Amino acid sequence: MIAELSRKRLQSTLSVFEEASKNKLLSADLFDSWIDVLIRVGLIKKAQEVVVEATTEYPKSVFLWQRRLAILITSYCTEAELTAVFRKALESLPPKETWPLWEIVIENGMSTDSQSIMQLLERASSSNCHEVCLPAKEIYLDTVYLKQGIRAARILYERLMQVKPLSLNFFRQCIQMEFLQSKPKLKIIRKVYEEALEEHGKTTPDLWLEYIQLEMQHPKGQPQNVGSIHFRAMKVLEGKRVNEFVTKYTLVQTEN
Repeated sequence: MIAELSRKRLQSTLSVFEEASKNKLLSADLFDSWIDVLIRVGLIKKAQEVVVEATTEYPKSVFLWQRRLAILITSYCTEAELTAVFRKALESLPPKETWPLWEIVIENGMSTDSQSIMQLLERASSSNCHEVCLPAKEIYLDTVYLKQGIRAARILYERLMQVKPLSLNFFRQCIQMEFLQSKPKLKIIRKVYEEALEEHGKTTPDLWLEYIQLEMQHPKGQPQNVGSIHFRAMKVLEGKRVNEFVTKYTLVQTEN
């Protein structure tokens, strides 16, 4: 009896969605709810049809394109099918809103062959849109390091240095990778810090402090460089960040 009632309630719910769809009464959120119901009861093929209808009706909806890509991937689509829908999504949306879609496709690509994912990351990293290229470069660097090692990561780093902007996290990734080596090369680490400061030094007191602590605390550090780094930080940092730097630097001196 309970099962019969649940079945009738489901049929009624799906009928309401169908009728609302025919009369163009579904919002993007209601389309999303309909898709949820279909997936929950195992009607995957119908969910695929509805999500196509949803993105046709609301081509500017990022989350509906996310649903479409996700459903496509879980349905074991071909690479060509996924690429076609992804391209259509990119054509429909403003570039600055597309990173969530890139993330889905990149994550899926991680489980495929290395060549495909590298091509995808290269494409994303070459985007003129900061919202896409900045996180893509971070993932690209990390992927190359994990798959090909530190030498390949260094080569990529040098190449991406010519294609700015680069995020602060990108530089920190490089530094961390170097420290993970059995014999970290401080010459390279200093170079990365210098290049990071060139791009982010005006607004990031902590970056200056990290550089100072490297020279003060590392066995192969050069404490004689601290005064010069401090002087540059005071000259480069903007506004309230100078006071923040001075306060934190005082604490660093106390700890040492």
